[in-house]
Amino acid sequence: MHATLSLPTRILNYLKIKVENYTRPNKEFDLIIIDDLFPYLMTIFRVVEFNYYLEHIPNTVVYASGTALKFVKVDDSLPEVVSKYEETYPQHRGKVLKFDSRRKLRGKLAYTVFLHNTFTFLPMLERDSIPFVFTLYAGGTFELDNERSDMQLRKICASKMLRKIIVKEKVIRDYLINRQFCPADKIEFIFGGIMEVERLTKSAIPRPLYGHTKSTFDICFVGFKYMPRGSDKGYDTFVDTARLLCARHSDVRFHVVGGFSSDDIDVSDMADRFTFYGPRTIDFFLEFYARMDVLLSPNIPYTLGKGAFDGFPLGTVADAALSGVAIFCTDYLHENQAFVPGKDIEIINNDPQHLADTLTDYYEKYDRLIELGRNGRMKFAEVFSVEKQMMPRVALLNKLLKEITAA
Repeated sequence: MHATLSLPTRILNYLKIKVENYTRPNKEFDLIIIDDLFPYLMTIFRVVEFNYYLEHIPNTVVYASGTALKFVKVDDSLPEVVSKYEETYPQHRGKVLKFDSRRKLRGKLAYTVFLHNTFTFLPMLERDSIPFVFTLYAGGTFELDNERSDMQLRKICASKMLRKIIVKEKVIRDYLINRQFCPADKIEFIFGGIMEVERLTKSAIPRPLYGHTKSTFDICFVGFKYMPRGSDKGYDTFVDTARLLCARHSDVRFHVVGGFSSDDIDVSDMADRFTFYGPRTIDFFLEFYARMDVLLSPNIPYTLGKGAFDGFPLGTVADAALSGVAIFCTDYLHENQAFVPGKDIEIINNDPQHLADTLTDYYEKYDRLIELGRNGRMKFAEVFSVEKQMMPRVALLNKLLKEITAA
């Protein structure tokens, strides 16, 4: 559990930081990463991305504040989280430092993710004259046409220390340019996202096939619950679609992973068809996805809030696709830059009748579904590969470090 430091300990820490600020070099590290949740092992994309920088950019460290641990309901203290991370990745032992706003940031270049993180750490970056790059993801206090979000974004974009903004959604890139937050040459657009591609593709479990090695057609929904009925993620649509399919097919089963239960929407009439798993860790999904035929993701933008939206594709979508599950997902903001509908992925809407008809077509032509899953897996592996995702990021950071060093 989180512990409160005693007064003598706080005083000693304060004196230690004061001495450190005056005795250690101002630019001790090349790249410093600052984050509120890393090195929590369940923030998978952060672990994958930050580990890559630690491995491929010499003299990199992470300043961890741990302030977001309470929001994801982690009982471990930051030192305990760091300890578990170092047990898992012993090669990075000693590379995660505790962030303290009083501590001078000693780096040539800084990197952060999400709007709220960058806005929180901005005063320290400016105080210590640290140039920085950040990735602007959907979420994390960033919403379209939101006054508070826009205020934070304008303040960041006005900073003389800002060097680049990395975005993976076209809608975010266009928003930054069209609303004149920053010029286009300050934006690095990298479609896709960061996943454990190698682990997912190399650890795949043989998939049982409906009608051959299993007797059920299995459709899953995976997502966190942020609002009643899960309307933003399309959980209500999932249930309505399930009800239509249950009336047509006796061997279709539905699987729900995340913060949903039978208490959210009444499914008593389909109780024998539904399985609720609750929130699960990453180790659960390899075996789970091997049994699934379809992942249904009917999420809708601007439902959770006026300007709230999800990135495309969702992390859960990519995770399932890389495991060979056929993907049926929405794209209301026209974010798709790589996947061919009907070949790699099915782009859907939120009409349950449409979804039931589309799924029935694949149910009756199961070979097409197998092909969709296989094609999707190959395409997602290509889009989310290290070559497409991490190499451009490392090249950008190294280029900026070279410019800063030469200045």
